[in-house]
Amino acid sequence: MRVYLGKQIPFFGIKELEQLHKVELDLSEFLNPTFICGSAHSGKTVLAKAIIEDFTHAEIPAIIIDNKGDLGSLGLVFPNYSPESFISWVDSGEGKEEIKAQATSYSKRYLHRLKLFDISPATVKAMMGTTRTTIFTPKSNHGVKISIPALPGAPLNIDEIIKKEPDLITQSANSIAVGLIERVYPGENMELYEREFNFLSNLISYAWQKKQRIEGIDGIKALVDLIQRPPAKMIGAFPMDRYIMPHKRKNLALKLNTLLRAAEQLWYSGLPLDMPTLLGQQVSRPKPRSVS
Repeated sequence: MRVYLGKQIPFFGIKELEQLHKVELDLSEFLNPTFICGSAHSGKTVLAKAIIEDFTHAEIPAIIIDNKGDLGSLGLVFPNYSPESFISWVDSGEGKEEIKAQATSYSKRYLHRLKLFDISPATVKAMMGTTRTTIFTPKSNHGVKISIPALPGAPLNIDEIIKKEPDLITQSANSIAVGLIERVYPGENMELYEREFNFLSNLISYAWQKKQRIEGIDGIKALVDLIQRPPAKMIGAFPMDRYIMPHKRKNLALKLNTLLRAAEQLWYSGLPLDMPTLLGQQVSRPKPRSVS
């Protein structure tokens, strides 16, 4: 399959889009990471959207992390680009006749642009029938609300991992502990909190191995409780109170407790952030899924 990127515009010479050559790449070219660069307003986002749209024709789903909210328009596709399709997208402050005129102008403009790039209305209609776009919005109900927990749950096959590759559990717990330390001590020198980091990593590993849930709001509460009442008396060769003194444990617990404030709790409500949610439980159609 060839992925259609657009048309090549030379620095000099022909500028009429009808006379320019199509730019296509084989789908296999995208097996490696792809980097799109260019100056401001040079079309980087438009090119990314063109690639994603062509991927949907190959029934390849996409997960898009969209911090700026630029790519949500992938879901804005009109069945026939008639003036009526644009009515709701025209500034409602205009008068009735002005709205109709503006909608007609948009319709003509977009149909003309599609023709210049050899994209027929039939192609657009076929795309609408084979794809669906879902926009997830953490902390907000503007799209499909999705939960981004401060702590993930234990791996489903943790017992098997512990037997075969226990270091993976340590690495995963370390990664989560680093993220928590950086979140509750923002801008601080992480070397100053090496003991808090090791302590948290040990607690996360312990909770996972004991099948104790630490994800979500209840999970943060459970971790705060573990910090205040450690399940172990030793860390390595040191007694717990010598390795990390009670007042430091209390301070760490208070810091983590800030993740339970009302504003922070908005992150934890919504659909779970996992692959079945992002790709759909039953992927019958390719689905670009955007997290904005």
